[in-house]
Amino acid sequence: MNWCARSDSFHSYPQIFALGHRALAELLLDPVIVEEKVDGSQFSFGLFDQGDGERVLRCRSKGAQLNLVAPEKMFMRAVDVAKELPLHLGWTYIVDKLIDTLRTPARWHKAIQHLREAGSLDDSPRDIGNLMKEVQADIEKECMDLISQKLAEWALPQIRRGVIRGLPEFYKELLLKRQFEVEA
Repeated sequence: MNWCARSDSFHSYPQIFALGHRALAELLLDPVIVEEKVDGSQFSFGLFDQGDGERVLRCRSKGAQLNLVAPEKMFMRAVDVAKELPLHLGWTYIVDKLIDTLRTPARWHKAIQHLREAGSLDDSPRDIGNLMKEVQADIEKECMDLISQKLAEWALPQIRRGVIRGLPEFYKELLLKRQFEVEA
């Protein structure tokens, strides 16, 4: 998942400025990583103060606010994860789905070309199963570093929290036992 956070309020994707625009005057003074946003679903979320001191989680797809009690099916898991994350008050987190980054007509054309060169296409709907297998094999061969990186970025915070769960109690118990040990 690609993500970024902003510190002012709940936003959709920012306006894109062309090089040369005054808003980008200092853009290239530091190293820059350029990534293309491949067409796909965008999910944004954040924790916000309601003005009365109460905090509320807000989630949306593109510009439409999501119902957190009954979100659209494709965003149910994302909403569940957002509810569990330790969020910075007032920041908007923007997430692009990794699958949408990998699911492209270019990849599908590549699969068609590979099977055609191998003489494995009938030019009929019977080809679909083999095309699916070819696309899956392609991402396993070509994209495992990206997939591993994105999965690690998602999972590592949960793993880090999980491996220390119970450690304070364990250590306190160990210290307590040491207080009552008889020195020989």
